[in-house]
Amino acid sequence: MTAIVQQYIQYIAWPDTQPHAKEVANRDISKVVMPDKYTYAFIFFELVKETVEINGEQVELTSSRRKESPLYYYDAKVYTPAQYAKERPVANWKTVLAYVKKNGWKRFVILRTGEPLPYNGEKIVIPSPK
Repeated sequence: MTAIVQQYIQYIAWPDTQPHAKEVANRDISKVVMPDKYTYAFIFFELVKETVEINGEQVELTSSRRKESPLYYYDAKVYTPAQYAKERPVANWKTVLAYVKKNGWKRFVILRTGEPLPYNGEKIVIPSPK
């Protein structure tokens, strides 16, 4: 039998503790559509599937995840505390800035859902598509 390689996207949402994945044709980030306003990130991965015969029975075998992409933050923006204080992008900017400073973050990302997370460059930020 021939193995089949399938590409998937996994969406990450708040407060979803069970991220869901679906098959996609390719890893073209320009074609990604977020399923709802709570989904703030995604990753790509692939699975290899093959049907084999075991004792006369056809059994489908599936690999573990392979070739995972970096995490992509969608419609997000990276800031330093100084940039954030200057732009004041939200009404509660002082609260967010105090939280960032308390945690000692030199750079942070503001997700499309409004939450700040530390940022050290290992994830990919996709600016607003607007």
